[in-house]
Parts: sequence; structure tokens; C-alpha cells
Amino acid sequence: MTECVPEVSRTTSILCPLSPGPRREGAWYQSRTTHFGDTLRHVLPSMPSEISELPQFFDTIEKLYQIYQVPDDLRAKVLIPKLSSRAKSIIVRMTAEDLERYDEVKRFLLAEYKLTPREYKNRFDSAVKGNDETYVLFAASLHNLLMYYLRNRNVDDFEGVCDLLVSDKLKTCLTGGQLNYVLSLEGEDWFRPDKVATLADIHLNNRPNLGSSKPVDNRPVRANNTMVNVDSQMSGVTGGRVPSRAAWQRRGIAATLRVQCSGPHCYKLSSWTRRSL
Repeated sequence: MTECVPEVSRTTSILCPLSPGPRREGAWYQSRTTHFGDTLRHVLPSMPSEISELPQFFDTIEKLYQIYQVPDDLRAKVLIPKLSSRAKSIIVRMTAEDLERYDEVKRFLLAEYKLTPREYKNRFDSAVKGNDETYVLFAASLHNLLMYYLRNRNVDDFEGVCDLLVSDKLKTCLTGGQLNYVLSLEGEDWFRPDKVATLADIHLNNRPNLGSSKPVDNRPVRANNTMVNVDSQMSGVTGGRVPSRAAWQRRGIAATLRVQCSGPHCYKLSSWTRRSL
């Protein structure tokens, strides 16, 4: 078998692709970057100023990468010049290794702009047609927002769409405490309707009963909403006469009150001290 050599053999017609050697690797890599950068300079769109259009921007970028067969190791480098000034200042916080990966740059920007699945859902529910927008464009915008939401929820079948809609509707019927409990367990994922319902019942059955005389630690307590007049406590010591604050200050007497929530009152006069004011 004839061995492949990096030149045209005189005895055979085998052509071997020239691979960059150690000395030429930097120049070879730079030439590839320059080639694709120049080719896509006037093809790739610039990053939009409207945050809701950012997913569509990345979709367009990825489709053009496929058309022009941009290698994976060059996609991030070709993308960065098309970012806005704010986005460029944001990705400075990324490591050099992550900046070389397109998926990491995309994920980082979407997270920084808070384009989470819940944000897509809120934008879809609150979308309003603009005065200078046609109904065709508005319908396309609604379609894109819904598709971004389903894609980020990893829903790609009819049953999944039904479960997601029921789960979202069920969450709107929960109380504030139940909803926070479910969302804290969901994190960035989402739960099916049966699990949302189960967690809501667990929260309902385990939360303290407001009408019970026993809280979570089983200590009996009696609710007391009576406003206590501190002057009435002081009048018991002064023979029924309630001196004014100015009178106490003239006499140089200060009262030390200790808060104690036992019995019908929440204040108890514990001691009297004389000090210079």
C-alpha cells in the first residue's frame, strides 16, 4: 500500500491534504478566521437592541453558520464583532475558554438578559400589537415567543404541550406560599401537573393553621391584639395620676420598660431608675 505523503507522489496520483505544522499553526488558524470573518461580514445581522428579539437573532446566526459551513471553533469569534457594545462589556466576565465556545457565549448572554423560559411565557402573555406593526408581523412575533418558550421547556410533542399548559394554569390558582414552594423546587425545570398538585397539597397540609392555638413547635399561645396603654401601667405606680413626659424629664426620672408577652398585656413596667437628664 502506497504511503500518503504531503505532496504529489511521482509514482502515484495520491494527493494528501496539507496539515499545518507547529510553526504554521498560528498563521493557518488566523487565515481561517479571516476568511470566514470576511465572508460573513456583510451577511450576519447585528445584535438587535430589543431584548425579545435576541433568540431570533441567534436562530438566524446558527442557520447562516450551517449554510456557510462555519467550523465550531470559529463560531464564537465570528459572532463577537456582531454583538452590541453592552453585550461586549458583559462577556468580558467570561473566561477565555468559554469565550471560544459559541454555545457558552449564547447561554451566558441569554442568562444575563434574563431570557428564561418564564420570561418568554410572560412576554407571550403580555404581548401587545404596536401601532406601527402589522398583524402579520405581530402574529409572527407571538409564534416566535411561544416556540422559544416550548423549546426552552424541552417540549416537542402534543402531550407535552398539554401538560405544560395545564401546569401553567394550575400555578395561577395557587396561593403565594404554595407558588413559591413549587417554583423553588422547580428551579430552571418544570413539573408536570400531577406533581404540581401534589406539592401544593403537601404545602397546604403542613403549613401552620392560623386558626389553631398550637403553632408548629406545639407551644400554646393566645393571640392578643389589644393595644396596651403604657401610661396606664405607669399610673398604677403613681397613684392614678399620669405625669407627662416633660414632667418626668423635669424630675429626672426615667422608666425602664421590659417587653414581655405573657398574660393579657404585652408590656410590663419592671423597674424605676433616677438618672440625670
